[in-house]
Amino acid sequence: MGTDQNRRRKDSFHRKQLRRVLGIRYPIKISNRSKSLYKKCEHTPISLEVLQARWRLFGHVLRREPSISANKAMTFYFHDNAKRARGRPITALPMTLNNDLKIL
Repeated sequence: MGTDQNRRRKDSFHRKQLRRVLGIRYPIKISNRSKSLYKKCEHTPISLEVLQARWRLFGHVLRREPSISANKAMTFYFHDNAKRARGRPITALPMTLNNDLKIL
Protein backbone atom coordinates (compact mmCIF):
# COMPACT_ATOMS: atom_id res chain seq x y z
CA MET A 1 0.00 0.00 0.00
CA GLY A 2 2.60 2.34 -1.09
CA THR A 3 1.21 5.40 -2.79
CA ASP A 4 -1.41 7.80 -1.58
CA GLN A 5 -3.62 6.91 -4.53
CA ASN A 6 -3.55 3.20 -3.64
CA ARG A 7 -4.36 4.05 -0.03
CA ARG A 8 -7.36 6.15 -1.09
CA ARG A 9 -8.61 3.41 -3.43
CA LYS A 10 -8.45 0.77 -0.73
CA ASP A 11 -10.20 3.01 1.79
CA SER A 12 -12.86 3.85 -0.78
CA PHE A 13 -13.51 0.18 -1.53
CA HIS A 14 -13.60 -0.56 2.20
CA ARG A 15 -16.19 2.17 2.81
CA LYS A 16 -18.25 0.84 -0.10
CA GLN A 17 -18.27 -2.63 1.46
CA LEU A 18 -19.19 -1.22 4.87
CA ARG A 19 -22.13 0.67 3.34
CA ARG A 20 -23.20 -2.54 1.61
CA VAL A 21 -23.11 -4.45 4.91
CA LEU A 22 -25.18 -1.73 6.60
CA GLY A 23 -27.64 -1.69 3.71
CA ILE A 24 -27.11 1.99 2.93
CA ARG A 25 -28.25 2.74 -0.62
CA TYR A 26 -27.91 5.83 -2.82
CA PRO A 27 -30.81 8.02 -1.61
CA ILE A 28 -29.64 7.70 2.00
CA LYS A 29 -26.60 9.89 2.35
CA ILE A 30 -23.78 9.19 4.74
CA SER A 31 -20.55 11.07 4.51
CA ASN A 32 -17.79 8.98 2.98
CA ARG A 33 -14.84 10.37 4.82
CA SER A 34 -16.55 11.25 8.06
CA LYS A 35 -16.14 9.04 11.04
CA SER A 36 -19.87 8.30 11.23
CA LEU A 37 -19.64 5.29 8.91
CA TYR A 38 -16.72 3.86 10.85
CA LYS A 39 -18.49 4.56 14.16
CA LYS A 40 -21.61 2.74 13.00
CA CYS A 41 -19.53 -0.29 12.08
CA GLU A 42 -17.13 0.10 15.02
CA HIS A 43 -14.28 -0.09 12.55
CA THR A 44 -11.25 1.93 11.39
CA PRO A 45 -10.03 2.75 7.87
CA ILE A 46 -8.33 -0.22 6.24
CA SER A 47 -5.24 1.87 5.48
CA LEU A 48 -4.63 2.35 9.21
CA GLU A 49 -4.98 -1.37 9.83
CA VAL A 50 -2.42 -2.12 7.11
CA LEU A 51 -0.09 0.51 8.56
CA GLN A 52 -0.35 -1.03 12.04
CA ALA A 53 0.23 -4.53 10.67
CA ARG A 54 3.30 -3.34 8.76
CA TRP A 55 4.82 -1.83 11.92
CA ARG A 56 4.00 -4.98 13.93
CA LEU A 57 5.81 -7.05 11.29
CA PHE A 58 8.80 -4.71 11.49
CA GLY A 59 8.88 -5.12 15.28
CA HIS A 60 8.81 -8.90 14.95
CA VAL A 61 11.64 -8.84 12.41
CA LEU A 62 13.78 -6.64 14.67
CA ARG A 63 13.32 -8.99 17.63
CA ARG A 64 14.39 -12.08 15.68
CA GLU A 65 17.98 -13.31 15.48
CA PRO A 66 20.24 -11.68 12.87
CA SER A 67 20.65 -14.94 10.92
CA ILE A 68 17.13 -14.99 9.46
CA SER A 69 16.65 -13.88 5.88
CA ALA A 70 14.59 -10.76 6.73
CA ASN A 71 17.37 -9.33 8.90
CA LYS A 72 19.99 -10.26 6.31
CA ALA A 73 18.02 -8.40 3.66
CA MET A 74 17.77 -5.31 5.86
CA THR A 75 21.49 -5.44 6.60
CA PHE A 76 22.21 -5.74 2.89
CA TYR A 77 19.86 -2.83 2.16
CA PHE A 78 21.60 -0.47 4.58
CA HIS A 79 25.19 -1.57 3.87
CA ASP A 80 24.99 -1.88 0.11
CA ASN A 81 27.95 -0.10 -1.47
CA ALA A 82 27.18 -1.33 -4.96
CA LYS A 83 26.20 0.98 -7.77
CA ARG A 84 22.44 1.49 -7.99
CA ALA A 85 20.69 -0.03 -10.98
CA ARG A 86 18.98 2.15 -13.55
CA GLY A 87 15.26 2.74 -13.44
CA ARG A 88 12.76 3.22 -10.69
CA PRO A 89 14.04 2.54 -7.15
CA ILE A 90 12.81 -0.65 -5.54
CA THR A 91 10.15 -0.17 -2.88
CA ALA A 92 11.67 -1.83 0.16
CA LEU A 93 10.37 -2.09 3.72
CA PRO A 94 12.63 0.69 5.10
CA MET A 95 11.42 3.14 2.44
CA THR A 96 7.80 2.18 3.07
CA LEU A 97 8.20 2.67 6.83
CA ASN A 98 9.82 6.05 6.23
CA ASN A 99 6.83 7.09 4.09
CA ASP A 100 4.48 5.86 6.83
CA LEU A 101 6.23 8.10 9.35
CA LYS A 102 5.66 11.08 7.07
CA ILE A 103 1.94 10.29 6.98
CA LEU A 104 1.66 10.08 10.74
